[in-house]
Amino acid sequence: MESIHFSVEEIAEIIQGSVIGNKKAVINNLSSIEKAKKGDISFVHKDNYFKYIKASKASAIIVDKNFKISKDLKNTFIIVKDPYLTFTALLEKFYDIDKFAKSGIEQPSFINKSSKIGNDFYLGAFSYIDTNCR
Repeated sequence: MESIHFSVEEIAEIIQGSVIGNKKAVINNLSSIEKAKKGDISFVHKDNYFKYIKASKASAIIVDKNFKISKDLKNTFIIVKDPYLTFTALLEKFYDIDKFAKSGIEQPSFINKSSKIGNDFYLGAFSYIDTNCR
């Protein structure tokens, strides 16, 4: 399966947020703030999670518009109205994109020998391709 790649700037546009930091950083996964690594986007919406921000390896962190970004923080932030709801919506968007980014042939499936299959083809399990299909 192909990886999903977005820049922080593209994600900010999708979720209608503003960026402070590296707009070009690449995001390909969503993660909790405690477990995030480079390439991940995370969020913080409760005070007891703010302690994880400084040590986080997330490429971007979604925070509330009232969050005070101190000068000692070097993270990239996307500022939104409600980080929890925004992250939930982003999770749904990533899921929708991911389900269409599949390739290959799942088993069990059947492809008649007279049919021709192109490149970057995805065939889900229990699929049947009859004779002379392209």
